[in-house]
Amino acid sequence: MSYLGTWKRYSSLINDAINIILTAFIDVFLMIKTHHSEIKNTLDNGHPQ
Repeated sequence: MSYLGTWKRYSSLINDAINIILTAFIDVFLMIKTHHSEIKNTLDNGHPQ
């Protein structure tokens, strides 16, 4: 019973960590993607959009 409680606590911590890491990864990916498209627009048009 105590083992199950410990497992639930750890699995919820691991779940939170995974969610935080995924969120951060997606944020960074979107930031890089946006930044890249801005650079591309600047190169294509000669001025930022």
